[in-house]
Amino acid sequence: MTKKIKINELFLSVASPKVILLDPAPIVRALPGFIFSCSATGFPPIDLTLIWKSIVLVRSRGTASIRLYQEGNYSCVATNSFGTDIKEFSVIFTGKNSFIKFPWKNCP
Repeated sequence: MTKKIKINELFLSVASPKVILLDPAPIVRALPGFIFSCSATGFPPIDLTLIWKSIVLVRSRGTASIRLYQEGNYSCVATNSFGTDIKEFSVIFTGKNSFIKFPWKNCP
């Protein structure tokens, strides 16, 4: 939804957020460690949240990015004072030895 408001003889276009995924497919097939990003359009500024299993992984303005180490269902949530938009996607790892349960245990 886009709406124009007048502030001191100045018209501003305001809009509810719209989540943008670089790959709009509902299933992301990637190797572990792949960096996934989502962004959103709209005004006033939009708060983005990436969620996995009800856990907030990152909160950001502009673009939210994470390095994927877990398969499963994720959500990208965009919110501003004019509304909320949610895009859900699933992550499936591909390739040999593709599932890493606890990547930090492999760190030196």
